[in-house]
Amino acid sequence: MYKFVLLFISVALISNCKKDDSTVIIPSCIEQKIQIFELDACKPGASVNEYLFQNEIVYTFDPGNCIADSASEVYTDDCELLGILGGIAGFEDINGVNFSKNATLIKLVWKN
Repeated sequence: MYKFVLLFISVALISNCKKDDSTVIIPSCIEQKIQIFELDACKPGASVNEYLFQNEIVYTFDPGNCIADSASEVYTDDCELLGILGGIAGFEDINGVNFSKNATLIKLVWKN
């Protein structure tokens, strides 16, 4: 009986463990871009999201909706600009691929 109780407690403790997202590191160049972006972004409504797109981690910088036809910039994790989404032209593709249909949201990184 003692072994069963010990096993039950062990399983309960292990199953309650959660992944600690604070250990996930945002690249320093993205952190720097967020600090600059925050100064000019719409308040509230701007955000930075992390996506998996074409087997690569990318970040979208959405300035919010205080500017008509604003565009979101899409950066790699080493801060290479891949392209823009939206805007007056309504861009939907990055590298010739529809972003919204092929990107998987990982998490919200920043918002105001």
